[in-house]
Amino acid sequence: MFRAVGAALMRPCFVLLAKDVYVGNLPYRVTEAEVEKFFASCGKCTFRMIIDRDLQRPKGFGFATFEDDAAADKAVLLNGKELGGRALRINLAQGRQGGFSGGGGTG
Repeated sequence: MFRAVGAALMRPCFVLLAKDVYVGNLPYRVTEAEVEKFFASCGKCTFRMIIDRDLQRPKGFGFATFEDDAAADKAVLLNGKELGGRALRINLAQGRQGGFSGGGGTG
């Protein structure tokens, strides 16, 4: 959903919940399903890989959303564990400041 503010078109940023976990240092060939399987011992989660808009390939990080805070806390304890030969960086996701990212130019 977009909303116009003045002459600029504003896009909402996605909102991170307390149950969201940042997962970094991912191998580029890992799939979302493989990451979800990696976190299976913590509880049910949905993982979304961040894709480079220009290159159309994974950026090497993403966010896992867990059903509850306890599962997210368990996931953070896996920080440093390996997946696909790489030590993952796992911590609670921190939201961005501000509610909207700018869009469009002035002309």
